[in-house]
Amino acid sequence: MHGKGDAVFISEYKRLSLEKDAQKNWDRFYKRNSSNFFKDRNWTMKEIELLCGDVPLNDNLLFLDAGCGCGNTIFPLTKCFPNWEFYGIDFSKNAIDLLENRSEKTGVKVKATIFDLTSRNISELDFPQMDLISLVFVLSTISKEGQFEVVKNIRKLLKPKGSVIVRDYGANDHAMTRFGRNSKIDERFYVRQDGTRAYYFLTGKKIFKNFEKNFFKKS
Repeated sequence: MHGKGDAVFISEYKRLSLEKDAQKNWDRFYKRNSSNFFKDRNWTMKEIELLCGDVPLNDNLLFLDAGCGCGNTIFPLTKCFPNWEFYGIDFSKNAIDLLENRSEKTGVKVKATIFDLTSRNISELDFPQMDLISLVFVLSTISKEGQFEVVKNIRKLLKPKGSVIVRDYGANDHAMTRFGRNSKIDERFYVRQDGTRAYYFLTGKKIFKNFEKNFFKKS
């Protein structure tokens, strides 16, 4: 461990190991918790209606949940917007398996695939460009360097006049205050006991900086 000012950070070796094992740790998370850990995000529809007033939501839109997990954002939206086509990507095979099992059981069509959002091989993803893309509690699971790659890839997956919806953790969130002294990777970036990570943004402006660099406009 080493310090920066009064803070104590994990070692560089452990930091690199966590980066290397990020996919493995999330796979273990979904294997251990199945689809029982996260509840369906039934509030998403109201947020989309509030934030996307200029989007014709009743049209036949293409929607991608980037970092979809086992589908807790997608499935509530399929009930609200039955005319949309739904897509999901996540780098956890176990998460995608859970999503596909639920899709099969419920008869709700979702095209989902395993893909690392920080990958520089976005052309390998055989998806059309989307009208709407959501990033819900996703950027916070990724290092600051990886966050920029995610936004760059999202730009390529989006139609020219498409929209992105982002929701994530803010600094001084209650969960942030509960991390132990030996959990700090970097400023506002922590590791949980299961090896998954959480970054806490100071303000929405900090999140939007990466989007601005990729020619997004704030609505």
